[in-house]
Amino acid sequence: MTHPSSPIFLVGFSGSGKSSAARKISAILHGSYIDIDQLIEKKSNKSINDIFTQEGEDSFRKYEHEMLHDPSLLEHTIIATGGGCPCFFDNMQYMNNHGITVYLKAPASVLANRIKHRKAARPLFSNIPDEQLIEKIEPLLLQREMIYNTAKIIFPAINFNPYQLLHIIENI
Repeated sequence: MTHPSSPIFLVGFSGSGKSSAARKISAILHGSYIDIDQLIEKKSNKSINDIFTQEGEDSFRKYEHEMLHDPSLLEHTIIATGGGCPCFFDNMQYMNNHGITVYLKAPASVLANRIKHRKAARPLFSNIPDEQLIEKIEPLLLQREMIYNTAKIIFPAINFNPYQLLHIIENI
């Protein structure tokens, strides 16, 4: 596999596997990856949940935007974004202009099943009862997909195969 000349931005809904995919792809390419949520936590010395609780979602989205636009971010091979990151400010356009965007697409039912096992780490869903998750996810996914679908590559998140994705990227 050849190393891409531009960073690869992984976008998709919470639970689509962006962080896991970033680790797998970077291992194959012997490159570096970064998770924007982890970067925000490190730089702010707060968990994502604490930022949402103490400062609100708007403040979190500003942190996200600032981290995304930091030029040093582009030194990484793979960048895992938060589920909402592409949907605020000019973030998706910025990613499309500065790298290869990949939307890891999964149906709402799969996302709900994945989210319910890690709700505590997902502030938009932490207080939603498991049986109501799908009702919360479906309209938000539908809304966000208008932006996710502007990614250069749309790739299935179920049974994710990093080698298939890298083959597609090589042939862009």
